[in-house]
Amino acid sequence: MTPISAVIITYNEETNIQRCLRSLCGVVDEIVVIDSFSTDATVSICEAHGARVVQHPFEGFGTQKQYGVSLAKHDMILAIDADEELSGDIRSFLFAIRQSKVAVPSAVSFLRWNFYCGKRMRYCLGNDYKVRMFDRKCANWTDNKVHEIVEVNDGVKVLKINTPLLHFTYGSEEEHERKVMKYAAVQHEEGCRANVLVAAVKAAFFFVRLFILKRGFLDGYLGFKVCSVGAKAVFRKWNG
Repeated sequence: MTPISAVIITYNEETNIQRCLRSLCGVVDEIVVIDSFSTDATVSICEAHGARVVQHPFEGFGTQKQYGVSLAKHDMILAIDADEELSGDIRSFLFAIRQSKVAVPSAVSFLRWNFYCGKRMRYCLGNDYKVRMFDRKCANWTDNKVHEIVEVNDGVKVLKINTPLLHFTYGSEEEHERKVMKYAAVQHEEGCRANVLVAAVKAAFFFVRLFILKRGFLDGYLGFKVCSVGAKAVFRKWNG
């Protein structure tokens, strides 16, 4: 048997976390939640689902997730965000791994379906692959404050599977703009600097790439909103 530890970081995720936790039921051996002092019902919801909640000051997404991995009891880590949910196919895959019915991979990259305001985005927030399961002896999160990724050791093979991980990005347009502008401000503080012209060109290129080249216009009004808010955040990032 291969035990699995699920690791989640949270801050005021009461609207998302229950969906995430329910999808983990029966397919992981422990749930570790690193919470940065939520002021809503997040902690009580997590504890009601049997999670071990540890409070830890937030110093960046990468380091927060690294800390969670370090506290897990088991080496096989399932790294999932509070706004994500396991599909039935992933649950079956995890169950097979726990029962050692399939070869246990060192790292797994899941296909992620992105939802925005309840609608699946097929183009501007199209399908992407994310390494979300790994043996911590072979991989771990980078320490980026934002846009952190799982970095695997040299020579480690990543198993890519097409079973979807469901990602509910933002429940409203207002939430989207608030969060991406916050992330952009952090990146600007970390050293992203450019004059107004360069920042404007970067923002325009972002919009054209997402809305035209990646066919975000096929996602309709919500596609336009995703692209325009993203472009605004790019400008903020480079010329805050």
